[in-house]
Amino acid sequence: MKIIPCEHATSHKWIAGASLLMFASMAGQTSLLAQFSGALRQEFDLSNSGFSLLYSGATFISACAIFFAGALADRVSAKTLATLTIMLLMLTALCAPFIQNTFQLAVFLTSLRFFGQGMLIHIAMTSMGRWFERRRGRALSITALGLTVGEAIIPFSVAVALSSLDWRSVWLVIAFALVVVILPLLLLLFKHAPRAYADRNATELAGGHSFDENKSGREWPRRRVLRDPLFWILFPGLLTMPCIGSLIIFHQGHLAGLKGWSQLQFTAFLPVIAVTSACASLLGGALVDKFGAWRMISVYLLPLMLACIGLAMIESLAWLPVILTLFGITLGLSGLLISSLWLELYGTAHAGSIRAISTSGVIVASAFGPGIAGVFIDLGVTLEKQAVFFAVWCMGWSGVYLACRGKLLRRIRPRPAPAVK
Repeated sequence: MKIIPCEHATSHKWIAGASLLMFASMAGQTSLLAQFSGALRQEFDLSNSGFSLLYSGATFISACAIFFAGALADRVSAKTLATLTIMLLMLTALCAPFIQNTFQLAVFLTSLRFFGQGMLIHIAMTSMGRWFERRRGRALSITALGLTVGEAIIPFSVAVALSSLDWRSVWLVIAFALVVVILPLLLLLFKHAPRAYADRNATELAGGHSFDENKSGREWPRRRVLRDPLFWILFPGLLTMPCIGSLIIFHQGHLAGLKGWSQLQFTAFLPVIAVTSACASLLGGALVDKFGAWRMISVYLLPLMLACIGLAMIESLAWLPVILTLFGITLGLSGLLISSLWLELYGTAHAGSIRAISTSGVIVASAFGPGIAGVFIDLGVTLEKQAVFFAVWCMGWSGVYLACRGKLLRRIRPRPAPAVK
């Protein structure tokens, strides 16, 4: 049987399948769930901080679950795991009409976050990181376009749908789309897994490559990564965009009210983030292939820093596209760099279990961001005031990453073997 190279012409199907998973993950993304905030708070009599903490708790539980479930990406085929995840996500959406209390709402949100934002993105990005080597950055960036397209059209579409339908009916429509549109397309695109990838991965997991302390750690298992000091230096700053981004999107109604805008006006400009994010991701993919993610992490937070300064100072709606453009640049680079950096440092043999660490961290960050921000809002600290702190945070982590360039260079470029005497 002929072995198909990982970067054969048919690879566009695998990329399209992974992009579809990213698009489907919108069912658990903050930008979509934020559209239901008003209806849920009214029906279940929740304050800003009450709903924020409920949402944060649900997200935190999903993060804990994916820390363990993420390792399945190393053992189960992408097609099987993705199919199961979409089916469970669809069943979760079907449960919306039966939610009667806050406990049931918490379980509902936890499932959406775990299967949507968590597992679908984890499967897509882990698979792309494994299937591609020379053009990994480009493959990851194109895959991320699925989420970008979703961010551009889904939140606004849901906001419009909620003007004529109740929130439970909207979730039934989402469930129908998952099983009738998304699932059949996924089965078609993932029909044939890349054989060369499977053979190579089997060799790696069987110990086909030797481990060398002086090299870049291409065989590092998760337990070793968790003991690596460099990982813990890099990791917290990489959670900045998920944290700040989710809290701004989640509390968009509060922010719009401060500025004198309507929430529909704010939502209508969200496609600016999508377009900018797509462009930044595509350009970033090429730059990652050329320069490496380890070089780019010292600058990717600077646009977000400027966006936060804008949120703190600017009142005119005319400036919102500029702020969202800066926001989108960092968003487009964030997921790409998180996925690429760990592969550069630790290799592909245990990519699923290692990426599960960062996936869990991203989910935790996106959980605590809205929750903590909601508490401060109720205490009278508006998002405008909080944005000043966010800007300083971004600048500080850019400095940390710049200071780590030497350590990263030594890790990425292994020392040459001593000459044989």
